[in-house]
Amino acid sequence: MTYQSIPTTILPAGTTANVKLYRYSVTANNGDVALFKQSFVIGSSTLLATTSLFGLYAYTDAGYSSVDTAFSSTGLINAGTCINGAGPVDGNSGATSTINVDIYPAKTTCSSATTTYIISSGVTRYFELRATVSNVSAVSTSKDSISAYLDGDAAFPTVVPGSGGLLGSSMANATQVNTDANRDFIWSPVSSTTQNTIFDQDFTNGYQIVGLPSIGTQTVTLQSD
Repeated sequence: MTYQSIPTTILPAGTTANVKLYRYSVTANNGDVALFKQSFVIGSSTLLATTSLFGLYAYTDAGYSSVDTAFSSTGLINAGTCINGAGPVDGNSGATSTINVDIYPAKTTCSSATTTYIISSGVTRYFELRATVSNVSAVSTSKDSISAYLDGDAAFPTVVPGSGGLLGSSMANATQVNTDANRDFIWSPVSSTTQNTIFDQDFTNGYQIVGLPSIGTQTVTLQSD
């Protein structure tokens, strides 16, 4: 996984759709990779700026000019810009309001998390998180800011005996991994089948993925003029 810079960190005043918040790439080495869940931490200033309608888009090139139409015609991973798990981050306090935004692959508007996004072996896909940003101040002395980063996991998931997971390992199906305390990035190396489904006992979290620290990736902050 590799952090990619966004084209601008300036927040336009008022309300703007499809503001580019974050970019990164994922490369599948030595086999296909199936992505099930990606979690972002979104922060905002103490002023009025807010975010909504989060969409994660996939591209086939580093210039972010060619969307990956294999999953959807627009490159959108979460159909209808639907998200799950948005809410306060535990332990957050002080001047910054922070939420978790969990994104699952979905081909039908607001459908449940029933599928994965596949990256073929040897292929790199480039991801861009966008959102509608509202209530950004037009006054230069009253600056608003929005921040974003991709969250990581601090330990391998613990498979509960009798849950159907593979005992003695950190692998289970996607739903089982999603019940663990460390469940911010869920993926599969597609090692147990050639047709990956979320029910395969072949999923784990983001712990020790190269480029995805346990505390999350590099934070990007956008600020009004």
